[in-house]
Amino acid sequence: MRKKARSTQGSLTGDMGGKHFFSSSFEERKILEYLNNLINSKFLRIMPVNLFSFSRKILGMETTITLLEKHFPEVVSNKEFHQWIKNDQLDDNMPRNILIKFLRNTITPLLNRIQNKQPLSSASDIEERLKVIKEIFGLTNGEIEILYFFYLFSTNDFLNTSSPALLFIISTNPPGNKFDNCCLFA
Repeated sequence: MRKKARSTQGSLTGDMGGKHFFSSSFEERKILEYLNNLINSKFLRIMPVNLFSFSRKILGMETTITLLEKHFPEVVSNKEFHQWIKNDQLDDNMPRNILIKFLRNTITPLLNRIQNKQPLSSASDIEERLKVIKEIFGLTNGEIEILYFFYLFSTNDFLNTSSPALLFIISTNPPGNKFDNCCLFA
């Protein structure tokens, strides 16, 4: 069951029914940051279908279709396009080169706009708690990012239903890392 948003006013992230995937602006900010980092990494070429699916689930099908209509009308005009959506096969039927262009040239700028529009708010409870843990145990920023991820993974239903391969990449490459290598807790 997806959680309803408590403090994501003005958020573009959610499914077609208007249900939001995030229970806090912290969750939204971090997951958008993970997606943006993945799109701007070598994983865009390695797994564009997974990244497209992840972004489609975050932004919602309605937003995705609107963006495709605007930027890639040749895909939307395909006579089977609506059947792909109906059968939940859009991810698998989109041409690979279009997926890559769509993610890089359309989704990345959208994610940047969403992140720039998010209000500068005070730290969330989890951020405050992890700040204390960081100070007590002398943890690095990378170690704190790993704790952020595991917190999100354990509390966010959306991450629990995402691609296992994508989750492994996110968990082993915290935000700020350029995804140059993919080893456990790099």
